[in-house]
Amino acid sequence: MEIGTSNDADDSISFMASGNVGIGTSNPNDKLDVSGYVRLLSSSNPIRFTSSWSGFPDYAENQAEICNDTTNYKSLMIVGNKSGKQGRKVSIWDRLEVNGILNVSGDIQTQCAIVPSIGNSENNGIMFPKDYYGGTGDSAWIRYYSDQSRGGGENMTLEIGIANDVGTGGYYGGGDRIKLTASGGVI
Repeated sequence: MEIGTSNDADDSISFMASGNVGIGTSNPNDKLDVSGYVRLLSSSNPIRFTSSWSGFPDYAENQAEICNDTTNYKSLMIVGNKSGKQGRKVSIWDRLEVNGILNVSGDIQTQCAIVPSIGNSENNGIMFPKDYYGGTGDSAWIRYYSDQSRGGGENMTLEIGIANDVGTGGYYGGGDRIKLTASGGVI
C-alpha cells in the first residue's frame, strides 16, 4: 500500500508486504526506512538524525543531533544538548570501551583515577607520541610493571623514560630512565 503524490515518486509512505515501512521511499530496505532527516520527540526534547551536520543542537537548549556526516566532518557525530548551561554535553553512564585509538582534542578531566594498563611494553602505561618532531624513534613513557631484573612477582617498578632516536633503543632498551622500586630504591 502506498500513500503519495503524483508529482514525485519519493513523496510517499509505503507499507510493504514484507512488513517494511518507507517514508520518502517506495522501496524500504528496513522495517522503517526514512529518506531524509528524522526528528524524534519534537514536542519535548527533540533529537535529529541527519546525514550532514545541521547544527540542530545550537538552535535551542533542549535539542541534540546524531549525524553520519560523510562530506565535511567525515564522522559519526553525537552532539548533546545545552540544557545544563555548560555548552553542548553528551554523558555516558556505563562502561565505554574504545576498540582502536581514542583521540581527544580537548582536555581530559576526571573525578576518579586514571588507570593505565600495567606492563613493560609500548602497549602499557602512559605513552607519549613517538617521533613528535620528526626523528626516528624519539619516545617517552611512564610504566608500572613486575621487574624481572629484580626477580619478578611483586617486585614492582615505576619507570619514567625517554629515548632519542633508534640508536638509543626506543621503548625497549637504552635511553634515559628513572626507576622507582617498592623497596625505596631509585635506579
